Amino acid sequence: MTDLPRAEFVVFPDGWRRYPDGSGHRGPLPRDADEKWIAAVHMPRWAVRIELIVERGLIEPVQAIMRADMRAEGLRPLLGGLVWRWPGHGTGVSLRRLYARRWNLDHPTPGCRWQDNPSTIVLDVRAT
Repeated sequence: MTDLPRAEFVVFPDGWRRYPDGSGHRGPLPRDADEKWIAAVHMPRWAVRIELIVERGLIEPVQAIMRADMRAEGLRPLLGGLVWRWPGHGTGVSLRRLYARRWNLDHPTPGCRWQDNPSTIVLDVRAT
């Protein structure tokens, strides 16, 4: 059985092995039936490939989103911002309307739609 507190290394699905000292290398996948895969959330901190540090968190209505945040979500200006494009999701003249249209595709349930202006959790994170 997998014993995380005494683990000498962890193996990722691609065969990469990570050791507590931070070193690692590619190797074969484990074949021992007593070893089991464990969800990443339960892995020891030394086993992570990337760590996300929450720098800031706040709750705000979805319609309070700022232009810079919409761009961070993937919207891109065309023709100097006369037209906006969301790769894979179309174009539009209004940045806000394009974002609202995409929001409604992802959140069609009443109470969660753009026009319902639900609260959202906004996180600024830093990768280490």
